[in-house]
Amino acid sequence: MEQLGVYKDGDDVTLRFSLDVMSATSASYSVKDASGNIVTSGVDVLVSDGQMFVTVTVPGAINALGERERDLRRVTLSVDAGGAFITKEQQYIVLRSFELSVPKQSFISIGEAQLQAIDMLNGGSLLTGGEGDLRRQLIEATKRIKSMSFSIRRIYGMDWDDYDRPQNMLQTSTLPFRWAGQYTSDIVDWDKLTDDDFMEFPEVFRNALALAVVNEASEIAGGSDIQRAREDGIVSESIGETTMAYRQGKGAVSIVAKTTWRMLLKYMDNRVIVRRQ
Repeated sequence: MEQLGVYKDGDDVTLRFSLDVMSATSASYSVKDASGNIVTSGVDVLVSDGQMFVTVTVPGAINALGERERDLRRVTLSVDAGGAFITKEQQYIVLRSFELSVPKQSFISIGEAQLQAIDMLNGGSLLTGGEGDLRRQLIEATKRIKSMSFSIRRIYGMDWDDYDRPQNMLQTSTLPFRWAGQYTSDIVDWDKLTDDDFMEFPEVFRNALALAVVNEASEIAGGSDIQRAREDGIVSESIGETTMAYRQGKGAVSIVAKTTWRMLLKYMDNRVIVRRQ
């Protein structure tokens, strides 16, 4: 299935349809949204006999979202070939904005990610695609990083004795008051974290998350096929007469790429502690 194009709210969108007939006499197109509602229909398209393809430009007014944040546009081209009607269809997505919500969708904006990618060895893979591709890669990278176990204690540089004191004994601490106290979970829960809570994290940690997201997005965009095969436990694979053999032994399951994991290692705590009250 062809990947859907992604466009901004109110932009003109140009689509190219190939024609399977040489004797097209007339053509028109209609547009529906994701719910199947007709946005416009019966718009004539200039076509001539012997034409191999036709270009359709959907005006920005048809791609206006109104109150919605995103929607789909399904463009159907109907071609009259001397009494025989042929139908072609293409789809694309319209977004109100390409910008990402920090930290809900990503730990870094699209523009900042592009600036950081310039200085990264593997950042070129992020700069070759469009904004739609980069947006998807940053969202996926952020989801992967959020699945990691980040220790509040390590983020703030606290030891266990300081972190686990009862709250009524807490006199001075670099931790926000509600995050400290006896038997409180040490792992960051991103689902409960508000934007204000995120901004209370040390700047060095927030910067590390931003760089890690760009690095992980780069790995997603241009990862090694050999490394993926080894992680899946594949010993060898053949294409025609060529056989590629990999070192045996499936690697440990990793949520993120090794390079990303190393960037965030100092903030992670994978220990499991059992207490009794």
